[in-house]
Amino acid sequence: MACRICQTPLTDANWYPSNKRDNRKICNDCCKGGNAEYKKTHPEEAKRWRWNVRHKLKLEVLSHYSYGTFACLGDDGKGCPFNVDLKHFPLAILMMVETIDHIHNNGAEERERIFGKRRGKGGDLFYRWLRDHKYPEGYQVLCFNCQWIKQLKHIYLTS
Repeated sequence: MACRICQTPLTDANWYPSNKRDNRKICNDCCKGGNAEYKKTHPEEAKRWRWNVRHKLKLEVLSHYSYGTFACLGDDGKGCPFNVDLKHFPLAILMMVETIDHIHNNGAEERERIFGKRRGKGGDLFYRWLRDHKYPEGYQVLCFNCQWIKQLKHIYLTS
């Protein structure tokens, strides 16, 4: 197997593990040097590629934790109004409303423990961490509305 840009044979020494795992046939040198130039010369393609990579990762993580449904319960205990048969919704719509929730309300503390005090600790960085750590326990998939309601209840009950 060779780099799709420079045709250099790909080995463990010149192929990032993430590129190897995702079957991206590009060597480390082309990946480092080519990204900035490629983004300048092909901004729309680069944007679409980044979106696709993030979308695929989010889908992978949400699929693992959701088991095909949201974990929302709703205020009345009858379930979330969005918790319908998910097969009838386009995937793009579901991806916009599904979120990973820390079951024990310890998301901020956990992200600081894992990533430190730096900004940008959520989203695809956190999804990548979940995947790389073999999907640890303690997470569920909620819709945005139910996650916010859960957070507000937690704030109200603990203050």
